[in-house]
Amino acid sequence: MLMRYIYTMLFTLLLPFILLRLMWKGLKFPAYKKRWQERLSIFSFPQLATAPIWIHTVSVGEFIAAIPLIKQLQKRYPEVPLLVTTMTPTGSDRVRAVLGESVQHVYLPYDIPFLVKRFLIKVKPQIALIFETEIWPNWYYYSAQKAIPLFLVNARMSAQSAKGYQRVSAFTKEILSCTTKVFAQSKADAEQFKQLGLQADKLHITGNIKFDLTIPDEVLEKGQLLRKQLHWETSIVWIAASTHAGEETMILQVFEQLRQEHGLLRLILVPRHPERFNKVAEMIRQYPDYHLIRRSEGEKQISATADIFLGDSMGELLIFYACADKVFMGGSLVNIGGHNILEPAALGKTIFFGPYMRNFQTIATLFLQRNAALQVNDVQQLQVCLLSNTSKQQQIAQEGRKIMQENKGVVEQIVTLLTPYINARIVDIL
Repeated sequence: MLMRYIYTMLFTLLLPFILLRLMWKGLKFPAYKKRWQERLSIFSFPQLATAPIWIHTVSVGEFIAAIPLIKQLQKRYPEVPLLVTTMTPTGSDRVRAVLGESVQHVYLPYDIPFLVKRFLIKVKPQIALIFETEIWPNWYYYSAQKAIPLFLVNARMSAQSAKGYQRVSAFTKEILSCTTKVFAQSKADAEQFKQLGLQADKLHITGNIKFDLTIPDEVLEKGQLLRKQLHWETSIVWIAASTHAGEETMILQVFEQLRQEHGLLRLILVPRHPERFNKVAEMIRQYPDYHLIRRSEGEKQISATADIFLGDSMGELLIFYACADKVFMGGSLVNIGGHNILEPAALGKTIFFGPYMRNFQTIATLFLQRNAALQVNDVQQLQVCLLSNTSKQQQIAQEGRKIMQENKGVVEQIVTLLTPYINARIVDIL
């Protein structure tokens, strides 16, 4: 209890500086200046006949993972409204783009008691589904105080994160005791939660919900259309996705070397963070021999002479994967921890990643054990792999798609586990 008070005091003291940083960030990215009141629990919320299911996804990646579950809940319980919260403007944009008005949406308020309590009284959620590793002490504590079942869904806990939580082990155990259930992605994640003090009867290993990804035909069609518009039908198209600072330089160096050996090679480059789009575009322009096309410039700019396509848009990464032949996953050549490789696997693409995949270690290990992906330690190995043994790489891609099929069914399992709590609580509470 004492640790939560100390945490709350520090968070409250820092709040003015957090808001100032939000406003400062808004000078460059106006979306951060909008709807900031929601972060202080100042928002209007409709009077609902049925208490909503509240789903929290911090940003784009978590929201995309949550989509199959959200749609299944809407199908199974059409009379129960849903509220989706995010913490970033990009996440907010994706909620509106994908779900429109079929769900309520606001930013999640800061983890300070009076903001948390105001939110819970206003929204009156019947259950809370928190995605992945969002462990907020006051949100957990006050949800438990108000008898709101709280589930940590698609939960993951890397060894590095667990080590940090172990430094305040008693506090972590207290927070986790407020959960109703934790649905872990893997045995390794479950073991980390156990080590942190989570009771065994609260833990279920459901698997990774991202395996339940279904690729719409529209995505495949748009990917092939983009390839045709770029006049890349006979080219070898390589995408470097979700790249971070330091990686683009390496990627461009590899591309320059490979183009000397294979003139038909083309590159799609997609930085992870929108605020870096312009900087990466300037980086590409340092290579005057290559013609750059930016997605944001529109179709009128597409040309047969395009060598590099910059994916500087939101919500189109699946289309860019569908356009490509081979996928390098960013955040793995620099010490970020990697990103999700399941989307390109579902599309049947050959996948490469670097040595830093701790954020997705279980998935990375599975794919490597099954020869469904290739790991490279540096740019030299990446360069060799990209143009080597095409037939072997096709087998790698096929194995990746097979893994995706074998691991489906997570959403149905989670909904089944949630059903008793939803059925029991279709009432107005608080």
